[in-house]
Amino acid sequence: MKNPGIKKSMFVLLLITICTASALPGSVINKWFPNEMLYMAGPEVSVRGLDGQYKLSIINRFLVDTPFNYTVDDPVIAGLMQTESSFILHSVSSADALGPFQMKPFFADEIGVLNPFNPYADKKVKEKLAIYEKELGNMDLALGAYRIGFYGVKKMINDGKNPLNDSRISDYVNKNAEYKRQYVSGSKVRFKDYIWSNLFYSIGEERSAGITVVVPEFFLGSVACGIEYAPTDLPVDNSPLSISLSQDIVLTPFMNLYAAYKDGFLFGVSLKSGDWSDKAFIVYDLSGEDLFWMGINRFDWFSLEYGFSKDSVFVNSGFEINNRVKLRGLLKYKDFTFIPGIEFVLIL
Repeated sequence: MKNPGIKKSMFVLLLITICTASALPGSVINKWFPNEMLYMAGPEVSVRGLDGQYKLSIINRFLVDTPFNYTVDDPVIAGLMQTESSFILHSVSSADALGPFQMKPFFADEIGVLNPFNPYADKKVKEKLAIYEKELGNMDLALGAYRIGFYGVKKMINDGKNPLNDSRISDYVNKNAEYKRQYVSGSKVRFKDYIWSNLFYSIGEERSAGITVVVPEFFLGSVACGIEYAPTDLPVDNSPLSISLSQDIVLTPFMNLYAAYKDGFLFGVSLKSGDWSDKAFIVYDLSGEDLFWMGINRFDWFSLEYGFSKDSVFVNSGFEINNRVKLRGLLKYKDFTFIPGIEFVLIL
């Protein structure tokens, strides 16, 4: 993957932010928690229609160098990070493997890592590999256990099979060995990370356009900044421009805290299951004195979003095709009226 220089990428993003108006992404989760873009597996384009409003949203990401370096202690661990994530801190796979070591959230919890995006979890990973090596006999099998799971490798051995004959393991071990040779103890490797942006345009009874940019803060979390332009017929002292700011902090693999400002202060929390398939989001709007709650359940090809505030309830059901296309049916209940809608999402 080509890596644009951080100065050029940051300049372009700053220019876009200054020159373009912004708003929050189309989906409800991104409206209240724009920082969640940082934990998406990849860019996407969506078109949504609901209650006479039509919105086009383009979510993209830019890979940049960070100011931080990793000092190699063990070339095996450096090779593992290169294999898993190419030293990208907020790397997220389609299967929700997280961070530079591509840990599943439950695995991070198992080895005592509170933040799977923290590259200095290397000591915990090294300790786990040492346990695997002791149990299985050598480092190649330990790496195989990291790739497919300890009990998967153990079962092959118990069945009299050589795990290294499995292409999933042999390819992974060979790739690790190739990368390991590139590093020596004491050498430094520059970390990389993604800056995310959401550009949108909405038409209907209300028009708006803009961009939200999410910038990671090493392994702490991220800060999101949005600028929205929404012209109205109100007096001129009511500016059509509005700015939003949002900060999230990773507490555990299953919990983030949020603080935001958008026409008032917002505070929230996200809770996630061990595989991130089930999620819950709660936010309290201090200025509107409103509590908003949302849940998400995701299956192989089907997802369900549901939630409520003090004046509305919604249910969105989605279908996914070949990990590339999502079609969501939207249903909102407000003012004793059911409001249907639809959303089409293309995963890039």
